[in-house]
Order: sequence, then structure tokens, then C-alpha cells
Amino acid sequence: MQFEHPLEGIFSRMAVKIISISPYGALIEHDRRLWYASRMPLEFSVEGRQVKLDCEVVSSWIERYRDPITTYRSGIRFVNVTQHLGRILQQVTGALAGDEGAPPNGWAARRNSDS
Repeated sequence: MQFEHPLEGIFSRMAVKIISISPYGALIEHDRRLWYASRMPLEFSVEGRQVKLDCEVVSSWIERYRDPITTYRSGIRFVNVTQHLGRILQQVTGALAGDEGAPPNGWAARRNSDS
């Protein structure tokens, strides 16, 4: 699921924008290079609940370069997801598929055939 407005988060103490998310991983935008296979936590808030997921970088690239600002995007996969966190992720992503009704408050999302 891709967001109309990126969700703010923290990835290993670095501010990131969560561009899209699924029960298995996310696409994030950030301002520093990430190394393939690096493992770090992703933190964000959903309806007042703080979510923290262990993640592994599976891809990373330069999305935009406008001197002196470089913007990166990275694909990350969730690892060691507990049953509780898995249910939260399924509720959020399942809402767009019509499985759980409307997305949680604060999650402005739209369908995207590329995600």
C-alpha cells in the first residue's frame, strides 16, 4: 500500500519517510546511504501506538540528486515480526484490500498497482 502523504518514522536514529508498506516490508526515503543487508529497527506510530520492527535492507538507491541534497530510497524487509506486530501490519495493509474496513486514523492511503 502506498501513502498519499508519507508516514514519518525513524530508521536506526535517522528520520525517514515511509512511502509504502506491506505485511512483509516497506519502502522508505531518507538522506543517508544504507548498506545492503544492514539490520536496523524501524519505528513509527499508528493510532497512538508506537510500532518498532527489526528490518533488513534489501535494496537502496539514489532517488534524487540536487546539489547539495541527495535523497535515497531503500527497500526493507521486516524480520522477527511477533504475532502482535504482524496483526497490526495486516490490519493496516488489509484495510486497502477491503479485509478490515477503513484504514486506521492518520493513514491516508490509496491503491497503487505498482506496490
